[in-house]
Amino acid sequence: MLYCDCFNVVLITESWCDDTFTHGILDPEFKFNIYRKDRNRHGGGVCLFVTRRLHSAQVNIVTEFSHLEIVCVDVLSIPATLRVFVAYRPPSSGADYQTSLMQCISTYCSLNCVNIVTGDFNCPKVDWSLLTCPDDMIHELLLKFAIECGFIQTVKFPTREDNILDLILIDDVQRLLSICERPPLGHSDHSCIEFSVLLDFVSDI
Repeated sequence: MLYCDCFNVVLITESWCDDTFTHGILDPEFKFNIYRKDRNRHGGGVCLFVTRRLHSAQVNIVTEFSHLEIVCVDVLSIPATLRVFVAYRPPSSGADYQTSLMQCISTYCSLNCVNIVTGDFNCPKVDWSLLTCPDDMIHELLLKFAIECGFIQTVKFPTREDNILDLILIDDVQRLLSICERPPLGHSDHSCIEFSVLLDFVSDI
């Protein structure tokens, strides 16, 4: 997928990586800058690949949020930098984790960027068309974050069985050119999501 489909950015949840997986194993041809947060135990983890043709830089997240499986990267462009988040909320985690996750993303969203929040949030009971959800501290926190921070959730199709678990939230929806479902990668039981965003990238070529 990295070398045949010509993606500029690839975002992965449940990467299952640990310290034994070097960047060279993940990208043998060294065509991407790789940003990751490994769980370093069974399952989980997130990973973000940005082609080396583009300028990118990781946003350093304070240690208060070090327990979260999240990565934030700026992809530099003109006139607006793209700030990309990829996150994973384990289904076994509770309201405290969700509270920290929403606080983290809110803290690092920037008014000077186009912000895109992606990942598997394991919140199937949010109705994104009606903006309703159960009265609990997990679904409700996610929906409240999206509304208060001006995000539009753009995935309209189920990504695992009949559920929309994997989300693409963007705070400037006019820049979203397309979004579609792709088959699962490898043995994954989640569909992939392909989307394109209108930006004038700063490139080395």
